[in-house]
Amino acid sequence: MNLRRLAQLPTLLPLLTFAFVLSSCTRGAPLARVQPQLSGTTWTLVSQGPTAEQARLASSTKLTLAVEAADRISGSAGCNSFSGNYLVDGDKLTVSKLASTLKACADSNLMAQETRYLAALAKASSYELGQEGRTLRIYYDGGKGALNFVRQ
Repeated sequence: MNLRRLAQLPTLLPLLTFAFVLSSCTRGAPLARVQPQLSGTTWTLVSQGPTAEQARLASSTKLTLAVEAADRISGSAGCNSFSGNYLVDGDKLTVSKLASTLKACADSNLMAQETRYLAALAKASSYELGQEGRTLRIYYDGGKGALNFVRQ
């Protein structure tokens, strides 16, 4: 062994020791699955309502949610577009400063659906990503209701 490599040994030894200790701590323990990021995704709502009685949406509308970088959300509530702020802390989700355009829907059922969607978003409390990031469920009213989305 040459002297140059021998001189590097004191520098490498602590790194090798740290790597060994770190690997021995996780040996045998299952690795945590990394959840896909919520930021930068776009979703289409497929159902909403109480978790036990999810209601399908009217086929004539497309309700969306775009979770933008930083802290902004936007989307279509059916007849109107909306935007607001969001904050994620672990699986907790808070939506604030939600605002929408004020067009009236021609169909009163669509207007009611839109109103329920925006009210549920405003009461968001937590979320979960499923199917490897292809579905999103946002819980509201303390987990009594849910908005179910598929990724666009």
